[in-house]
Amino acid sequence: MSIKKLMPSTRTGKWFICLLAVYLFGIANWLLPAIRTSSALLNHVFMLLIFLLPSALSVLSFFVTKRIIFRFLLAFALIPLALSSFLIGAISLFPLIDIMTKGYDPSFEHLRSTQLTCSQVSIYRTNGGATTSFGIIARQEKRLIPGLLLVRNIYSVYPGDDAKIIKLDNDTIKIISPPYGDKRPMTDEVIIKVKYYVYL
Repeated sequence: MSIKKLMPSTRTGKWFICLLAVYLFGIANWLLPAIRTSSALLNHVFMLLIFLLPSALSVLSFFVTKRIIFRFLLAFALIPLALSSFLIGAISLFPLIDIMTKGYDPSFEHLRSTQLTCSQVSIYRTNGGATTSFGIIARQEKRLIPGLLLVRNIYSVYPGDDAKIIKLDNDTIKIISPPYGDKRPMTDEVIIKVKYYVYL
């Protein structure tokens, strides 16, 4: 069997590889936040597009190799991914609609920020819906260019509906989250030394 027959056509193959790379980066960035925009709306639009990419990859898979059998095998392998991603994308429409109507993201609501020398630390309240409790996430954010942030989650507590930040010095903070009823009757406190370049 000729290797050339398994290789993608130049233009379609490049599109397929590029879109696959964008999808993998988007999913990794969704699971382990590293890059965000300063706009909750743009963040959700970007993720919605990411979740739709497997559908486009499924279509492109019919054109990336010269062997028909491999086209169908590749498409068949991508169908479960396309369906699951499409379902997640459909679910993500609800917070997107909330952002457009309410002006903020109720599933990841910004509460407050504290400015440090090199970056800022922001407190967000998570809301997964009626079957979950509120949660708290603290995120270090450093502006790369206007509107684009390098981010890292540095603290989380669940359940919780609030937290405050006390700046101890230019790179050290204390985060205090008050009790959350019977589910978490104790105050949660932690001292965190942040990194200048977020990850370095």
